[in-house]
Amino acid sequence: MTTRIAAVLAMCALLGPPLMAGTGSSETDDPDLATAISSGIDTGSFHFVDDQMRGLIEIALAENPRLESAWTQSRSSFERIPQERSLPDPQLNYRYFAETPETRVGPQLHTLEFSQAVPWGGKRRLQGQRAENLGASRTWEAEDLERRLVADLKRLYFEAAYLQEALQVNDEEKELLRRFESIAHKRYSTGQGIQQNVVKVQTEISRLDDRRTDLRKRLDVVSRRLSERIGRPESVLVLDPIDLQFPEFEPDENDLEQAAITDHPRVHAVEQRVAAD
Repeated sequence: MTTRIAAVLAMCALLGPPLMAGTGSSETDDPDLATAISSGIDTGSFHFVDDQMRGLIEIALAENPRLESAWTQSRSSFERIPQERSLPDPQLNYRYFAETPETRVGPQLHTLEFSQAVPWGGKRRLQGQRAENLGASRTWEAEDLERRLVADLKRLYFEAAYLQEALQVNDEEKELLRRFESIAHKRYSTGQGIQQNVVKVQTEISRLDDRRTDLRKRLDVVSRRLSERIGRPESVLVLDPIDLQFPEFEPDENDLEQAAITDHPRVHAVEQRVAAD
């Protein structure tokens, strides 16, 4: 994200002051806008449980079409700032008279008119500030979408980790029941056991086979959803075995609530739109 914002700023710098613009540059002294432009979430700032998750997040940030569209809208909104601060386009009109009217100085054949609208004092400055606020709002909205995309991707990744673990446990349990089945067969063949024990073990094995099929289907669904989140819905995503190592974390509810109120991108986006209005 930082790279994208830097590209926007570089483009604004190349544009320079607009033609026939009023006083004031295209740069802003608004601290909230400066924060919106410069506080991009770097890929390395996210928490990763393993390199596989890191790779998925990097692909999602680079290739997800919704996210790319949000950043494109952010860039285009900043490009409107010089236009909003400029004077309206001058008008040049030409007329040719089929029937020449007589004037004090003789017949009139052609007229050439030039006009330039001049907005009321301070209007262009306010229009520029409004464009800045709207651009900052779009930037915060794109950042919010970026965070939600990563959070959604992590939830799917953790669900995939659970399903992988469940499949492994299911296979281990089935292997154990296979041993019990062998023992039950031997006891039944020697007259030391009953057939009901063999049937009961075989029923449990069949149940585990059905559960494995269900878990496999759920894992395939999660993999397809992960492919959609990273912007590659047509690809077949095959995940490596996931070994989750969670750090110890004891959140403070008051700190989290305060952080949500003061630092959440959606809050900043609304504040910027209120300022624009």
